[in-house]
Amino acid sequence: MVQDKPARKQLLAWPLPGDCLHASTAQQCFQALAPDRNGCVSVKAVADAWPKPKGHDPQDKEVQYMLQRLASAHGQEGHLSWLEFCCAVRIWHATGGQPLGLRTFMQRAAAEASGLTMVALLSVQAASMACATMGEAAWAQVAALGGVGALISALPLDASAAHSRLQPADATAVAGSKAQRRLFIALGASLGALAAPAVPLLASTVGDPQTRGYGPLAVAGLVTVHLAGHTAALAVIPEAAISDWDPSPTVGCGASAFAAVSGGIFAAGLGLTAAKLSGRDGAVRPVLLAAGALSVHSAATTFVAFCRHCRGQPEPLQPALAPVLQLLGLLRRFIVIADPAK
Repeated sequence: MVQDKPARKQLLAWPLPGDCLHASTAQQCFQALAPDRNGCVSVKAVADAWPKPKGHDPQDKEVQYMLQRLASAHGQEGHLSWLEFCCAVRIWHATGGQPLGLRTFMQRAAAEASGLTMVALLSVQAASMACATMGEAAWAQVAALGGVGALISALPLDASAAHSRLQPADATAVAGSKAQRRLFIALGASLGALAAPAVPLLASTVGDPQTRGYGPLAVAGLVTVHLAGHTAALAVIPEAAISDWDPSPTVGCGASAFAAVSGGIFAAGLGLTAAKLSGRDGAVRPVLLAAGALSVHSAATTFVAFCRHCRGQPEPLQPALAPVLQLLGLLRRFIVIADPAK
């Protein structure tokens, strides 16, 4: 006898006006907004129902602007269908109900990407030191463990996004902002363990012998310096050039490149100065390579954040996750999983 599959948890949204103590499902909230004959609700109705945090400025229109961009990205000016409404609810979970403006969101995305990189580098440092004492067989075991952990952490984060890359869109439950944060940290640690076997190769080719195995820790310091320069560069861009409404792709590309290059120059300058003062000429090439790699990564992350904000998807963690999810998507195309039913 075949048993029915257990029902999946439904996507929860904000409480309805008549029941402020219990969260309602997305379906209940959507029906409460009185969809029209085409099955759509107006952006204004959703913005008015969107819970406002304490101390919220009544003149702040960021939620309405975000919903308008989300509707425009799907060719429905001023209205959201059921699927777009589910996207808006997922964004509400990811942002804690407070979507950020364009400049702040780009800075936040850069900070999240740098945080993920730092966690991964610290994990690489710990894993490489542990494997060095346990023997050569431990490298493969730690890498396999990191790969499994990365997959387990990435899938729930992808499922919680407004538009999942790996799973079909539906109205099932998503992880809250705090749970997503914990999964994000676990993903960084798993990626570090996965990349640990590359440390001996990098150390013997482009590394500085005087680091004595602490190269990942040194690069983590450069990440912090790069982030400071990157964030400062975004802050000095004129308001007229990076407006929240209807920005051009040229502006996003230019702002991302400017911030990334500024961060790279700042990180390289400080790193080279430290290398010169300590008399470590062998650290020049690793510092320049690390600063260049960080600049390319931050430029790509910031531009992805710009594009997602323009589409009405200001989810703080998703730009940093884009490379990982893209890689999993490519692997999914080449790996065929046998269907037990066949």
